[in-house]
Amino acid sequence: MWEWGTQQFVKGENFSLGVTVITPGQEHAEHNHPGVEEMFYVVSGKLAVNFYYDDGEKESFEAPADSWVHIPEGVRHDGKCISVEPAKFLVIYSPAGPETDQLRNVPESTILEPGEKPEYTAK
Repeated sequence: MWEWGTQQFVKGENFSLGVTVITPGQEHAEHNHPGVEEMFYVVSGKLAVNFYYDDGEKESFEAPADSWVHIPEGVRHDGKCISVEPAKFLVIYSPAGPETDQLRNVPESTILEPGEKPEYTAK
């Protein structure tokens, strides 16, 4: 659980699959996944997404419910929930990225017990 929302993941041998929820008005700050390709399907809500390329170019677009987003390996990106409801999306990382291992040790992360549900509050 993060200040901006939640992530839940399962890890396979060749990929990881997760559900991410970003609460209204919150943003998952610019980041990248070196050596990892990412794809996600927006289940509900709407995201504003930015890609930041090494040549200085920036690509911006909206990802509403029922849309797919592909993030090539290593591309820096961010996402902000721009809907009144939380943005919920299924995420695939290949190969399985740090989402399931390293992020558990980040101080800003709160690990919930199995079955425990996060509370969402709009800011």
